[in-house]
Amino acid sequence: MINRDRVLKLLSDFKEWQIDFKECLDSIDICDDSIKKILYHSVRAYFLDFHILCKDYISISLSSPNRE
Repeated sequence: MINRDRVLKLLSDFKEWQIDFKECLDSIDICDDSIKKILYHSVRAYFLDFHILCKDYISISLSSPNRE
């Protein structure tokens, strides 16, 4: 059975990440080039966080049927 609390935490983390990501994209448009470089790396870090969240969710989903 899927650990419901863990899935809810992952979804909550994703929603938080999504809000942060949109704020970061908005910031990129109003900054000069030197700041854009820093923000670019921040966006890459957010994408990596998102990828890890998706991987964890898939792992939970796939391991659940095996336990039953």
